[in-house]
Amino acid sequence: GRDMYVCDEIYKFDTETPEVIAAANSYGIDKKRIMYCDSENPDAITQWQKAGYKNAIGVTKGPGSVMSQIDYLKQQRIIIHPSCVNTIKEISQWSWKFDQKRGIYLDAPVEFMDDAMACLRYAVEGHRNPPAKAWKGHVNY
Repeated sequence: GRDMYVCDEIYKFDTETPEVIAAANSYGIDKKRIMYCDSENPDAITQWQKAGYKNAIGVTKGPGSVMSQIDYLKQQRIIIHPSCVNTIKEISQWSWKFDQKRGIYLDAPVEFMDDAMACLRYAVEGHRNPPAKAWKGHVNY
């Protein structure tokens, strides 16, 4: 595995894309960076691109992709800066679904308050499925 660093976060819960873009703009995110977005929300990707984030691309999804991303994350040592309180909160409460009939945990995460975890999963796409462009860091939405 490798070390993976979460150095900072822009965390907006239940917020429309234009508000998140405004936050990214005010924060000074480099618009040239590759940004992995939820491919199931193409309108948001288009909004990011129109706002100047030309390298906003949809993350590759398909059968088993979530677990592949999670399996990749499990191989990393994830170092989170103390200022990333939302990422710390989410990763601390990340849990696995439980099958009560069989009394076993399933290999599937509970999908609750998991936006930061989705960002972590998207973040590994540059390593799992490198884009044609040279990878020089990225942000995730």
